[in-house]
Amino acid sequence: MKKSNMIAILFALVGIALMVLTIQWEINPVHATAATPAILLETLAGKAVIIILLLTCMPVWFPVTVIAMRLPFLEGMEHAIMVVLQGVLYFALGRFTCLVLTPPPKKG
Repeated sequence: MKKSNMIAILFALVGIALMVLTIQWEINPVHATAATPAILLETLAGKAVIIILLLTCMPVWFPVTVIAMRLPFLEGMEHAIMVVLQGVLYFALGRFTCLVLTPPPKKG
């Protein structure tokens, strides 16, 4: 497997892990934070983790939430869709990162 594919897969796994934590701890700006562990709400490092999760997961969270509200047959599947889309988004980000950071092949 090419190195760029491995890096893209690693990016995708990180994105999926971030989305799973966001869903598990119910971190979103719309609902109350009832399931968020107290350690995240009470410490400065915990608040930093919340901000990181918000920034990394909201580009997927908002569109899926809006689409699921408009299409009633998707109700109950929002979290699975969010995890899959987050993985695809981060995989594409990993491929793009490899493309930008890989030097062009030498001629000759």
